[in-house]
Amino acid sequence: MISHSTPPPETDEMPPEMDEMPLSDDVLREILLRVPPLPTQLIRAAAVCRRWRRIAAEPGFQRRYRAHHGEPPLLGFFVNPRGREPLFRATLDAPDRVPPERFSLRLHDDTELGGNWYYHGCRHGRLLLLNWKSGLGCRQILIWDPVSGDLIHLSLPPQLDALKRVFFQATVICAATTAAGDHVHGDNCKSNPFKVVLVGTDRSTAFAFVYSSETGDWGDHAAETPVGNCISLGCRCIQIGDFLYWMLFGYDNNILEFDLVNQSLSVVYVPTHIHEDHDGLYPITLQEGTELGLIVMSRSCMQIWQWMIDFDGLPGWLPLEPIYLDNLLHLSAGECVNPTKVLGFSQDYNELFVASSTRIFMVNLESLQFKELCKMDEFLESPDSRPIYAVYPFASFYDAEWLNLSSAGLARWRAHPFSVAAVDAASTGRPPHKESIQWAKWIEDNISNIKPFTEEDIKRITSDYSTSLGNGKFGKVYRGVLDGNRYVAVKKYIHMDSEQEFAKEVIVHSQINNKNVVKLIGYCIEKNALMMVMDYMSNGDLDYHLHVENSLDSLDARLNIAIECADALGYLHSMCSPVLHGDVKPSNIVLGDNFNAKISDFGISRLLSIDKTHTENLIGSIGYMDPLYYREGRLTPKSDVYSLGVVLLELITKKRAVSLSQARAEGKGVRIA
Repeated sequence: MISHSTPPPETDEMPPEMDEMPLSDDVLREILLRVPPLPTQLIRAAAVCRRWRRIAAEPGFQRRYRAHHGEPPLLGFFVNPRGREPLFRATLDAPDRVPPERFSLRLHDDTELGGNWYYHGCRHGRLLLLNWKSGLGCRQILIWDPVSGDLIHLSLPPQLDALKRVFFQATVICAATTAAGDHVHGDNCKSNPFKVVLVGTDRSTAFAFVYSSETGDWGDHAAETPVGNCISLGCRCIQIGDFLYWMLFGYDNNILEFDLVNQSLSVVYVPTHIHEDHDGLYPITLQEGTELGLIVMSRSCMQIWQWMIDFDGLPGWLPLEPIYLDNLLHLSAGECVNPTKVLGFSQDYNELFVASSTRIFMVNLESLQFKELCKMDEFLESPDSRPIYAVYPFASFYDAEWLNLSSAGLARWRAHPFSVAAVDAASTGRPPHKESIQWAKWIEDNISNIKPFTEEDIKRITSDYSTSLGNGKFGKVYRGVLDGNRYVAVKKYIHMDSEQEFAKEVIVHSQINNKNVVKLIGYCIEKNALMMVMDYMSNGDLDYHLHVENSLDSLDARLNIAIECADALGYLHSMCSPVLHGDVKPSNIVLGDNFNAKISDFGISRLLSIDKTHTENLIGSIGYMDPLYYREGRLTPKSDVYSLGVVLLELITKKRAVSLSQARAEGKGVRIA
């Protein structure tokens, strides 16, 4: 350990006023304008001093802030388990994860209609729910703002009295969609007028009704179009400009199109050969939301088709490259017993929500990066409960109500789950009120994308630690088998009193999802048992192949490893809360079956945006360490880049970075033997 000057002690008191800073309000506004739009970020910035809070709370600044960032962040999704109240699940990691109870709706308090409530649309910060009862049809419509909790009850179109056996689908949209083209959804959408589009089919004809909040009625016009022999209408709706689309299911599976401007219905025909023997059909948007697409599922294979107009003006469907979800998501054989399902689609973020038999994932259709969100059994009351079939992504800005300038408002804010104390806990490894909260429970409550294991689970997975893969600075690594056929690496901490360091590594690693970073699967945190379960990399670490086995003769292969490591660091440094690795070296770069490289070992990593970049305890590897970090204890993204440069030299020369005694004495850079 190398000691440096001790930083000033932390305090719960508000920082002193900073009015003496030579920055005008206009400059501060420009700085705050660029704070990421995640739930805690602007609140943390507002905690600097009263002056910053005053600026952040200005209505004019908040309008500029939303307009500057454009689309609001994707906070999570709603799901409507059969027979139960709607539930919310977050997609963001701590500290920005919104607790489920924050967006809860007690429907039995709002109506005595009976029947069942169903989510049917979630768009532009509002959710739409329908009450439907067998034999009586659609009975009531609710429009809900989850952030403010406001509820609007709508009457039904009078024409529905004759359509009681028709099961309707619906969506709610901001009325500014068809108005001024410079409107940014999320910027005062909730204060703008809205429209509700209600569509249904009686098997031969489709109907559409439009409600306008500006007029307060459904209008006199009901759109109709023949649809052939249609059995049902899909619940998922997508929007492309002034058009809405739903899936039509029947003997001929087609797509229903509604023109918002002309209030007319038409059918987009889908050839039979596209969807023969399908396991699910789902409309989506392509080309940044400007083109209509269709997902055709066959087991775990996802084939995407794009609807196009050719040079002769004839419409048709063009197949794109198929995606095999079982390989992409590393699904076990047991998870592929039933076909993989598409549950929802966030067209603003191009994120697809898919489900195996046991888990729900979020997959980006452009990058194919994915994230495990939760388990399917979270939504089942009993083994006989029906599984969920749809989720509704929810995006919204979520900060304005906590930017209160009064002392009472500040106290209320600090008591909120998104307070600065909770943010600091996720970044620095200190749970709020750590005297009363155990690390295991805090991690379990705040990190939902990885799995907790018991010590007995680990012993079973590793066959009682029978296969050792090596030793590291913080512990030993063993090979194990998960779910019967998936190899994993289990890292067991040596120092059982290092619970805080262990928890910090889990917190940092759990927020990372990149193909060139070793995936964290789960953890065990029990007395005398601190362990992490990660992906197994079959070819060991880069140090062994360069300096022990002296393999990797191909320069192209070695440069590809460098490129993959650079991609990983670029991802880590560009995260919303950037991660500094702090110990990039060949032994922390592991290789897969095809010598694909992944960065591992986040034991000394830190979150740059909300953690100190200066440390009094220097931890790292001499020879790979940035001289500035070595001399002053200042860790920056350039420190990782410097270390990667040393690794690149080793990859090119196949010689080790040595002269350690000179490096220690002089605090200088690396020398190649």
